[in-house]
Amino acid sequence: MAAPALTQDAAREVVALVEECLKEGYCPPNAPTAGRAALTEAAQRFVAKTGKAANTFRSRYDTARVSHGLEPDWSLWRPAQYQAIKQTKRSPSGAHDPIPHELAEPEGKAVKVLAIGDCHDDPRLPDKSRFEWFGKCAADRKVDRIVQIGDWGSWDSVSRHEDRATIRGRALPSFEDDMASFRMSLMALDRGLDGYQCPKDMTEGNHEARVQTYENLNPVLEGGMMIRLREALYQYGWKSRPFGEYLMIEGVAFTYVPLTIMGKPYGGKHLNQIANDSVFSLVFGHSHKGGHLPAPKIGPSCKVDILNIGCALPHGHVEDYAKLSTTGWQYGVYELTLRNGQIENHKHISMIELRDKYDA
Repeated sequence: MAAPALTQDAAREVVALVEECLKEGYCPPNAPTAGRAALTEAAQRFVAKTGKAANTFRSRYDTARVSHGLEPDWSLWRPAQYQAIKQTKRSPSGAHDPIPHELAEPEGKAVKVLAIGDCHDDPRLPDKSRFEWFGKCAADRKVDRIVQIGDWGSWDSVSRHEDRATIRGRALPSFEDDMASFRMSLMALDRGLDGYQCPKDMTEGNHEARVQTYENLNPVLEGGMMIRLREALYQYGWKSRPFGEYLMIEGVAFTYVPLTIMGKPYGGKHLNQIANDSVFSLVFGHSHKGGHLPAPKIGPSCKVDILNIGCALPHGHVEDYAKLSTTGWQYGVYELTLRNGQIENHKHISMIELRDKYDA
């Protein structure tokens, strides 16, 4: 027998329950805030009141909208920070009830990410133990995902900064040397994971882009370089994104370095400029310097977090191009907790700490 049709009164009750939650500060769908959704809270109240399943509430809500043309008044919602009204002598009680305690708790499951910065693997750095530490750290902390931000390798074999006819150019490794070293680092990280499984992503850096540029300038090599690099990643369970693209995890963006309106990487002392321009929380690398900036925003989302995760080179190692410049590099990885578009927590784990804990 078919279920009885939803009456107009029952439809109004469902919509009124959603509006009641909106008035208390629970947010509408797709609201730019990290808080409990009005529909989720209304469903829980429906279950507590009637003893029926949450799916029954969802079904009634959909029927109220589609069959009865009833829609909650979403304008009733006010962000939680607007709910509390300070008492005065003329108005001893606020105009609104106190903010429910549960509004302070964001909705949804937190996602734990191990973020690994610029590694600059190189055949001239034969010790791959740091990559094994990264894998052990991910398994030990039971992260949900691993993200390597780019410049996994230096790929100096295809650098256009040194002419092969020069003394320095002749000393550069070959592409085969670079590939062999790259594979060894992938193997070391996989060995550190020791069977632990989680999604692994890489956002390609400007040094990976070197390979693609070199291949483009030498068409005879087409299909023999960048494909090999990406195939090596895939063989060890990694997915990659081309240089400049964003990887979104729980509303937080990961990229090697954000690009300006002219398609160039942000440079210099750039955290403030990136924070001013960004419309979402962002994790990136490139400068090796590290740094975190929470940037207040107009509107109920309150802020975006801009996080530079530094580099994952051996502690104290400085690349040749930066030998005589100011560096201030930060060495290590980050454990991040992400939820609802926010970096809820970020913990820097230095290379020294990784070595002391995981070096056999």
